[in-house]
Amino acid sequence: MLTLGRTSAYMNSKFLQILILFCGLLTVPTVGRATETPALWRAGRTCSDEFRKSVLWVPKQDWSPRRLAYFARYLATDHAAEIYGALSRTKPVNGRVYVKMYEDTQMTVWAIKWEQNGTGIHDHMLSDAGIYVMKGYIIENRFQPPASAPIETNRYAKGDILEVPKGTVHSVSGDGVTLHIYLPKLDVMTNYQVNPSGLLVPVGQEQDNAP
Repeated sequence: MLTLGRTSAYMNSKFLQILILFCGLLTVPTVGRATETPALWRAGRTCSDEFRKSVLWVPKQDWSPRRLAYFARYLATDHAAEIYGALSRTKPVNGRVYVKMYEDTQMTVWAIKWEQNGTGIHDHMLSDAGIYVMKGYIIENRFQPPASAPIETNRYAKGDILEVPKGTVHSVSGDGVTLHIYLPKLDVMTNYQVNPSGLLVPVGQEQDNAP
């Protein structure tokens, strides 16, 4: 009876997680699954087979940033131990720890540990993003170039989600852990700086080394 009870509780937990993912999201994409080539999977993933199966179980092309954020919450809830473990085994770069958990031809999944630091001002070009705060907090500043002052500043705490539509120019800082999903997969970002005239302008692009 004890075994049956634990099995029932586990199934109920999985069912609730799926409900969380789809709650309030009534438009179901009618597209095929991602193409996951073995070479790209080996080169672009840090995750276990269980994490990979969770990513691939449903089609994701054309998902909105909100739906990506709910899916990030689902993955973070279901695979928290694996995500924290991957971060703990990774050395910080520029004051942050970041791990590419997974990538295929459609999407990229990053885990980031923030240690009271942040990014520069950037965009994700053609990629939408959904972010889930697993621990601590992050602060996002959004910009509308060429104005150099933020047009919006928001703080997100543990349990919050953040939607980042493609083309959004922003910076992120904080102290905590977040899980990020990018669709289409994040290949290139544009960096911005304030020029001598006080205008926020693009200053170049970089490959997807960290979001």
